[in-house]
Amino acid sequence: MKLDGNTIQQYSPYDLCLYNWCNMYPTHSSGTSNVQWSIMSNFSGASIQSSSFNQATISSGSYQGNFEVKATSTNACGSTDHIYDFNANPCGYSVYSISPNPAKDEFSINFGSDLEEKNIPEQFDLIAETAYGSGKAVRTFDMRSQVALNQAKSSHKLTFDVKNLPRGRYILRVMKEKDDKVETHRIVLE
Repeated sequence: MKLDGNTIQQYSPYDLCLYNWCNMYPTHSSGTSNVQWSIMSNFSGASIQSSSFNQATISSGSYQGNFEVKATSTNACGSTDHIYDFNANPCGYSVYSISPNPAKDEFSINFGSDLEEKNIPEQFDLIAETAYGSGKAVRTFDMRSQVALNQAKSSHKLTFDVKNLPRGRYILRVMKEKDDKVETHRIVLE
C-alpha cells in the first residue's frame, strides 16, 4: 500500500496531523478486481472523504487518537483484508485556525494573541486540489519574509485573496521545515 506515494506496512502505526487528509493507493497484484475501503477502531473521528478502486482519500479527524483503515481486495480466489494503523496527533500547529471555509473572496489564517515566532510555520501554499501532486501554488505566504512575519505578529492573521481564483477545492499546505512536517487542509471556494 502507498500513503501519499510512500510505501506503508500493515500493523505499523503511522502518524498523521489532526484535520489532515492523505491519499492511499493499493499496490495491486494481478487479478485484483475491486478494493473496498473502511475505517475501523475510530477514536479520532477519521473518515473516508472519497474512494475508488485506485485510491481513497482519508481524513485523520479532529480528535487525538488512533484509527485503522481496512482495504479489502477482491480477486477470482476471494477477498483479503489489509489493515493499516494510524495515530492522529496535534502536530504542534495549534497556533492558528482557518476561516471562513468555504470561502468566497478571501479566507484568513488566524493566529492567537500569544503567538511566538518559533511556533509559526515557515510557509503556507494554496494549491488547486487537481494540481496538488505538481506542487504548483496559486498563492504563497513565505513566513521567512519579514513582511509576512510582521503582518502575522501585528494583526494576528494572514489573509488569502481568492476572489479571482476559479471556484472549487484547494489544498492549503502548511510547512514547518524546522520539524520537517507538512500539514494540509482542504479549502473550498464557492
